[in-house]
Amino acid sequence: MTTPALSLSLSMKSDADALSALVEAQQQVGRFVKAQLGEATAQAMEMVAAELLENAVKHGQPDPRGIELVVEGEVRFIEVISSVRQEDLAPLEERVKWLAAQGDPQQAWMRALSEVFSRSQFGLGLARIASEGGCRLSLRMVSPGRLAVRAYRVE
Repeated sequence: MTTPALSLSLSMKSDADALSALVEAQQQVGRFVKAQLGEATAQAMEMVAAELLENAVKHGQPDPRGIELVVEGEVRFIEVISSVRQEDLAPLEERVKWLAAQGDPQQAWMRALSEVFSRSQFGLGLARIASEGGCRLSLRMVSPGRLAVRAYRVE
């Protein structure tokens, strides 16, 4: 008999007040992951959730549907679904492709740091998810104007 997979699902506002809810959401993810996989993985996935949620708040637009966070039961992925401004979609897609092409997440992190210092490029949060979180990233449109950003663990 198989045990049904547990999951964590949270919803947040998608306005400026959402930043204050980030810490609580991050802690809930940490507790959930710790119960499933232990302390070391919990810390990394807490950071992943925080980066994804922060990006959704900073780069999204207010949307009455809010921001959804889903952590799959075996903690193979964390996904954040939120609104996305059309002008932010192409740069985000490019950044995810760039990270995938780098191969070594540690090298990607160093290159991303270099870009920030030399050209004021964005994308440190996504590079941190790859490097410190040990995750790969994917994007998918779930409906017009709603983007799912998924960080999935590389095993």
